[in-house]
Amino acid sequence: RIGNFIDGQISGAETNVWWAVQFPDLEGFSHPVVLYDGVKNLLLIPFLLLIRKRRPPQGVVFAHFLFWYAFSRLFVDIFREYRVESWGLGTGQAINLVMSITGLVLLFWFHRKGLKRASEVITAPYGVVAAPTQLWPRRILLLLILLLCPIICSDWTQDIPARYGKRHPGLNYSILYPKVPN
Repeated sequence: RIGNFIDGQISGAETNVWWAVQFPDLEGFSHPVVLYDGVKNLLLIPFLLLIRKRRPPQGVVFAHFLFWYAFSRLFVDIFREYRVESWGLGTGQAINLVMSITGLVLLFWFHRKGLKRASEVITAPYGVVAAPTQLWPRRILLLLILLLCPIICSDWTQDIPARYGKRHPGLNYSILYPKVPN
């Protein structure tokens, strides 16, 4: 997030509050939403550690992370300007809404499931891991994440060399930074 802020990549809505920032490619002053998001992330760490210290059932800390990260980001995104909207929400807000609901469902599910019985786990040299029969939901979830990441539409799909070429001399078109049609 600090790198995003330094490079002026994600700007917030225009404002006149005293902590507003003027980004290189924009007129006026804007909310530093990436800094808001960074502070939110830092505040989330001690909260998750506190939950973990209470030794909740397996998966509960992850579910809390998923819910609180996305839910609190909905409030941070109020100060962000999205270029693309779906159903009246910015792309990130829609994704965060889905993540929040998923986190709540997982939280309920993991609490209901409770602690795994000792007969359902295999003791490995480096600790306790799930039995092979318990890994299929994790494998499917990982596969879905890997398949969905490249197709998530972004409001920042742009011509990177054209936008940042002045600040980063030598930035050329490539496979990583293809020419984006207008």
